[in-house]
Amino acid sequence: MSRRLDAVDVARGLALVAMAGYHFTWDLAWFGVVEPATPFTPPMRLASHLIGGAFLALAGGFRPRNYLKRLALVGGAAALVTAATYWQNPQTVIGFGILHCLFAASVVALPLLRAPAWASLVVGAAMIALPFLYRSAAFDPP
Repeated sequence: MSRRLDAVDVARGLALVAMAGYHFTWDLAWFGVVEPATPFTPPMRLASHLIGGAFLALAGGFRPRNYLKRLALVGGAAALVTAATYWQNPQTVIGFGILHCLFAASVVALPLLRAPAWASLVVGAAMIALPFLYRSAAFDPP
């Protein structure tokens, strides 16, 4: 018997559909079907953050073998995105996108699996505060 939750799987599927729709907007802008600035509008930026947040929230679960497999898959996909964007247009390389964030969050969160809840809260608050305390142009690609 599977321990998977149908509602979580449905939410993951909806997040994938939303992500595909969001990226399709970039294609429409690239080919001139919609205004080139459309992906950068406040509603689209909000959508990107909500969709990315959904991926982070729904990535859970821990079984060592599955974790390592997913980590390798996500890390490899992130590396491919970086390589492909570098090959396509070196001026707009995606050095840290949602896949990179999923990879980093998975690594940072691992020690918190067995930690007390307050430790997760402290680390989470620190991650939210970090961009206000430290900025790097590496995280602000065009």
